[in-house]
Amino acid sequence: MAAANAILDRAYGKPSQSHEHSGPGGAPIQTVDLTRLSGDELAQLEDIFGPLAGPGDYDAPDQGGEGEAGSGG
Repeated sequence: MAAANAILDRAYGKPSQSHEHSGPGGAPIQTVDLTRLSGDELAQLEDIFGPLAGPGDYDAPDQGGEGEAGSGG
């Protein structure tokens, strides 16, 4: 039986596992709308969380935010 399962897993791949993400006690995950923050507030968040984010991929295209790339000024 183990050999048959191994062959099926290799041929068709293992079945995907379902994961449900939720907040504490099964509550919805809290989100925060950062679009209304001022430039100073965003700079404070960048100072706090920037080192945690790592170097990033500065060659990647802007994903629709209001960053420097493509901001018609």
